Amino acid sequence: MQHDPIEDDPAIMPLIDAAALEAARLLEHDPRRGQMGFCYVGWAATKRILREKHGIEWKTPSEMNPNILFD
Repeated sequence: MQHDPIEDDPAIMPLIDAAALEAARLLEHDPRRGQMGFCYVGWAATKRILREKHGIEWKTPSEMNPNILFD
């Protein structure tokens, strides 16, 4: 499975982790949580946070692996 190469940058990875935690907090009461495909919602939120707060264009696992369906 492919991942965005920026995840290999030790200066960027903590920002991605922090954005993912922030996204999880923002979505913790989302009624779709726990349903199939919710990972896409979380990744979209993480992507938006990285772009808006840090100017980082991160590619989600689904963008890096278009032939894989995640749940």
